[in-house]
Amino acid sequence: MAQKTDVIVIGGGLAGLMAAVTAARAGRSTLLLERGEAFGGHAQTQDWKGFQLNLGGHALYKGPGYALLRELDLLPEGAEPKPRGRTLREGRLDLLPAGPLSMLATGLLGWREKGAFLSLMAGLPRVDLQEAAGLTCRQWLERHVSDPRLRQLLGALLRTNAYEGDLSRLRASTPLRRLLDSQKGVFYIHGGWARLVARLAGAAEAAGAVLKRGQAAAGLETLGGGHRVRMGSGETFEASEVILALPPAETLKLLPTPAAARLRAVLGDPRPVTVSCLDLCLSRLPDHSVNLGLGIDEPVFMVVQSEVARLAPEGAALVHLVRYHEGRPGEEPAAMRAHMEAFMDRLQPGWREVLLHARFLPSIQAASVLDEPGRQRPVSEDLGAPGLHLAGDWVGEVGWLADVSLVSGHRAGLAAAALAACA
Repeated sequence: MAQKTDVIVIGGGLAGLMAAVTAARAGRSTLLLERGEAFGGHAQTQDWKGFQLNLGGHALYKGPGYALLRELDLLPEGAEPKPRGRTLREGRLDLLPAGPLSMLATGLLGWREKGAFLSLMAGLPRVDLQEAAGLTCRQWLERHVSDPRLRQLLGALLRTNAYEGDLSRLRASTPLRRLLDSQKGVFYIHGGWARLVARLAGAAEAAGAVLKRGQAAAGLETLGGGHRVRMGSGETFEASEVILALPPAETLKLLPTPAAARLRAVLGDPRPVTVSCLDLCLSRLPDHSVNLGLGIDEPVFMVVQSEVARLAPEGAALVHLVRYHEGRPGEEPAAMRAHMEAFMDRLQPGWREVLLHARFLPSIQAASVLDEPGRQRPVSEDLGAPGLHLAGDWVGEVGWLADVSLVSGHRAGLAAAALAACA
């Protein structure tokens, strides 16, 4: 006999956990089913001898997700960085213009370019985001930034904020919003993003939700007035409301045929956003004057989050390097790693002598679907199926990456809880 509950959440990443917290806090009996043995999805953290390795250099921008976590008292402990950055263009290192003093001192830009850059950054809050939503980053830059060197610098900032190297396909409004959020600051979580996952899971259970790991959903069918979820084990669960907090391909497999067809029409043929990551555990940081590096003519980035966040043993350093993929056949993994190590050689000479451990991830998913002009992110109403809700980093138009996961999960939880009360 099927076990019955008000709300079933399928997927235990950030979106699913936020949905479970929200529905349970609203007083609905809530069951979360996660196929893996650990919650968190891309927000998991691995421990190596006291070094807390996220799946790449995760940062929580002070955008809609951060605001939501604070509002719901779910924000874990962390710290705000003070960037001491360098840029690399055409083999030359320069100060990253991150403030008035570094702007004056950097040789990256000439005086006229510095004035134009300051004017651009000051005007960001007035940017027409509706226009930017219809343009790729490259088109927007060509339309609004006349100086080629300045266009190159702003392009590097846009790809870094979106984790996407292909500026000829990425919708300009997405990284522009993120760039605005980054001006409010970013937040590094003490102990890694597993602390956020634990905070969400603990809050869901404290509100009465039941969280199950190692539970893979195999089928979903609509009943009169509700839905049945069939597990791979043969066990079944029933609820009036079901939240699918899964990647697009897995969501399409589970949905009933009519709802899947409607969703497929909205999604089209989506391409995920992928990056390469190199994490370096160092016994010490060779040069404390540099904790951030930005490639201008090469899609690479470096950050030392352990300078402010508790991610490494006392006196040690954890360095994250990211190489953004550019949407075309790329280099072999060994070549990509060599480029990232060469970037590190310029920023932190001597790092190889203090290296304790390295983890290279040649291709990991940063976002489920690339934001492209003309492509709308789906919402639950697109399914045309009462009682079925969507959540994830590809659902709804608010935010990007963790922001959209948290916000869409919260919205799905609110909608499911409200409708379950009427069932």
